[in-house]
Amino acid sequence: MRFGGYWVSAVQGKIEVTAGEFDDTELSDRSDWQEAWQNEDPDYPHGFLDPLTMLHDISKKIAGELDAEELEVAAAKFREGTPCPVTDLQDLAMLIQLLIPKALPKPPKRKNPDPSLTDDGADIAF
Repeated sequence: MRFGGYWVSAVQGKIEVTAGEFDDTELSDRSDWQEAWQNEDPDYPHGFLDPLTMLHDISKKIAGELDAEELEVAAAKFREGTPCPVTDLQDLAMLIQLLIPKALPKPPKRKNPDPSLTDDGADIAF
């Protein structure tokens, strides 16, 4: 099965995003089958199915990850109406982390909709 997504990689000091496809063998069980890892090395591309998770990852590469306290203060100010100026790439990366604080929670794993296909532990007579 093939899934559309995005590869994020660092190339000559720049971050590049490429639209791509993944098959189920490329997706990682530790990300609930939502991300593809070619290696743990940051020089290798990292794949994402979810565009918001991909944007959050890019923002961390640009600005570093905001710590929880800094994010909470910035979010409170933003909700109160304090403007969040965006004048450069660093500011944009901070805004992305403000709006998408962490990788979004993964949807729950789908349960088998047909109960006759689940293992009830009973032996099947042949």
